[in-house]
Amino acid sequence: MTTRFERKIEEQLNTALRKQKEDTTWVARAGYDKVEQRLREKQKELERIKRESGK
Repeated sequence: MTTRFERKIEEQLNTALRKQKEDTTWVARAGYDKVEQRLREKQKELERIKRESGK
């Protein structure tokens, strides 16, 4: 049987772990968004080069 103190510590640890996971997810998402934007830019650049070389 766990004591009230142990449950409180467990709750605090779980809260800290959830926060850490949220922070990690946010950072990963921000990095993904930057890579996705750069990919779109490069795709547009490639299309432009293809159009210009076809003239």
